[in-house]
Amino acid sequence: MVKLREGVENHSFDQAGELLDALSPRHGRWLDDPLGWIFRGHADADWELRSKAARSTTVFQEYGVSGLATDWSSRSDKQDAVLEVFRTGLNRAGLVIPTPAPAVRRGNQTTHPGAEPDREAFPLMALAQHHGLPTILLDWTRRGWVAAYFAAAEAADPAKRRGAHLAVWALHREGFPVDWHGESIFYEAPGGTNPNLNAQAGLFTVHHREDSPSLDGFLNDWRKHAAVPTPQRLTLPATEAPKLLRLLAYEGVTGASLFPGADGVVKSMRERALWDRP
Repeated sequence: MVKLREGVENHSFDQAGELLDALSPRHGRWLDDPLGWIFRGHADADWELRSKAARSTTVFQEYGVSGLATDWSSRSDKQDAVLEVFRTGLNRAGLVIPTPAPAVRRGNQTTHPGAEPDREAFPLMALAQHHGLPTILLDWTRRGWVAAYFAAAEAADPAKRRGAHLAVWALHREGFPVDWHGESIFYEAPGGTNPNLNAQAGLFTVHHREDSPSLDGFLNDWRKHAAVPTPQRLTLPATEAPKLLRLLAYEGVTGASLFPGADGVVKSMRERALWDRP
């Protein structure tokens, strides 16, 4: 026997078909506004309409957040902690993080030497960077082979400007201090809103010293004031680029894998024509 609840209108059905018929938007119960109703299923008719956060004082512990959620304030704090972990997980998995349209620059913000756009605009900036627009961001990747691919793809193309050697730069990120403006020089954009960035395991560096426009020059200047990891540069004769491009393809690192979509497939076809052998 279902417990009656004050303020709740109860309707009982004996057959599944009856219930399904009753739930049809064509049923007379809903005809006045069939799209205005919302529905929720419970496995137990006696359950109350409670949010998950309000069903138990220990509900957040299941997701790694310790302590008891005994009132609104504590639930709110623990919810924030869960959302922070969830947002990080979405980003690392390359999934979209819902966000409002970013402000590129505040209305009353003035431009001065060393100024940069509001950090809220950086996801948009990262997407623009990956579609060829000029930005203050410098592309990096967490995968050495991906960096080698970009070096080889350009060095192997006779139509592109190239030197006698190609290079892969390496910079140790752990323990890196913030810059003089109190910001990290590293920026990780949401991978889910940028398929190329996600496929390339990409991230960026950003610095805005007008007297040191190159990152290596900036680091050399910075080293006079703080301990800064030394960047490394690994070089290879450009004549080896066609072979490097082929070997990377054998490992699955191609334009098709790094640029999701039909354009990436076409890019990989052109790369194959540059290999050191058919």
